[in-house]
Amino acid sequence: MENLSKLSLEETTIKKLPSSLGFPVSLLSLDIENCKNLVYLPDTISELKSLLILNVSGCLKLHSFSKGLKEMKSLEELIANDTAIEEPCFLIFFLFFILNI
Repeated sequence: MENLSKLSLEETTIKKLPSSLGFPVSLLSLDIENCKNLVYLPDTISELKSLLILNVSGCLKLHSFSKGLKEMKSLEELIANDTAIEEPCFLIFFLFFILNI
């Protein structure tokens, strides 16, 4: 599993990602689209230093982003439509940060 570059947990019934992710640091894409019961992302998501794409669209119960997301300097694409996230200021800061790397 250490060579895993893409992980899709799409349309599963997970409520949260484990705080000790255990995913390989080399993971490039994490797709948790349409996990309708997902409530939050752990701060430890920042351990995924190589992650380029994070898709949380359709996670209807996801109300906020993890603070660890700010530390993900390699992230190029964040897909978060159809969520319950109400943090427009965070999104604006995050987009500014990504575009100015």
